[in-house]
Amino acid sequence: MHTLAIVDGHNFLFKSYAVPFKFYSQRGTALHVATTFLSLLRRTATTVQADSLIVVFDSQEANPNNILSDSYKANRKQDFSQDEDSPFFHLPLIKSAMDRLGISWLEKPGIEADDVIASLADKFINTSPKNKVFIASSDSDFFQLISNKVKIVQLKSKGNHLILDKGYIVSTFGVEPADYIELKSLVGDKADNIKGIPGIGWKRGLEIMIGKRKRPLGVKEHQLLELNRQLIRLNRELEVGCPISSVSHLIEKSNKDIFEVIDA
Repeated sequence: MHTLAIVDGHNFLFKSYAVPFKFYSQRGTALHVATTFLSLLRRTATTVQADSLIVVFDSQEANPNNILSDSYKANRKQDFSQDEDSPFFHLPLIKSAMDRLGISWLEKPGIEADDVIASLADKFINTSPKNKVFIASSDSDFFQLISNKVKIVQLKSKGNHLILDKGYIVSTFGVEPADYIELKSLVGDKADNIKGIPGIGWKRGLEIMIGKRKRPLGVKEHQLLELNRQLIRLNRELEVGCPISSVSHLIEKSNKDIFEVIDA
């Protein structure tokens, strides 16, 4: 059996940037974000006992979902260029550290990381019946990918973590992972600025899906529902050839060893 950990790079980047401390090298290079990022990668690899790992970052260019909807993720800050410090200020150092460790990372121009991750996971589990994937992210869009071979790992504070599987989705939302797209399309997603059908929350959405409640939709509501399906459904068919990397160097080498070389 071969286990691949696929890391949502921007999710880890913002998590690392949020640490309540700062420290610098003797040369004055800020290291707190990059070292936290590497520590999260190590935790992921050891938690799921991964053989291989790859990190996927969002493209900074417009993607197909931005074309479908001007409001898609419009609630998020997009331009950090005027900030004295930002998560993206630390990204080159993080990528250099991963290169030094031989950790594969991927960023496809004009393509969301979610779609790249979905395509990587699908391709990997179909390569061998013994392969399995853990996606490291707190993004609920990945719930639709959960299967017997694909699970979600969410790292929590104090060394805790959650493994989300099919049982979690069914017990939490009342639907199978494959039906999560439809439920979320009805309800919407505040995190991505996707508006749901007015008056429909998680409970009512589930009742509609299981036939317990009827809710006729008007023309505009049907159009909104179809748009939401397109925004939420992940693309699993991208050509994303990228070599996955062993976790051995990541586990063996300390942060101090890495940054002494990079920041020399």
